[in-house]
This record gives sequence, structure tokens and C-alpha cells, in this order.
Amino acid sequence: MKPVIIMSGLENKQILQIMKTIKNLEDIPEIVFASTTPTNVEWKLKDLINEVNKEHEMMKIKNKK
Repeated sequence: MKPVIIMSGLENKQILQIMKTIKNLEDIPEIVFASTTPTNVEWKLKDLINEVNKEHEMMKIKNKK
């Protein structure tokens, strides 16, 4: 399970800027980023964290192909 940063109330440009800034920091673990949606904003936090971690791992596998 990777650490997760969940963002809400930001525009896409702001989210991308935050992600880029954090990814450029030294000595931090791999972080999974997520933003709230009309669907996931109603989820329990643990369910959202589990889901975004699962999606992150699937995307890593997909991008290796």
C-alpha cells in the first residue's frame, strides 16, 4: 500500500502542478494521487485509498506494455 494524497476543490491545472512539485522532491516514497469525484466523495476513506492504490498498480502494469 502506497501513501495517498487526495485533492478536492482544485482545478486540473492546480492538481497537475501539485503532483509535479511533489514528484520532484527528493527522498520521498512513491505516492499515489487522487482527486475527488461525484462518485468517490461519498466513499469511506479506506475504500477510496484501497481503490486508488489498486488503480495505480494496474496503470503501472499497463504502462509497462
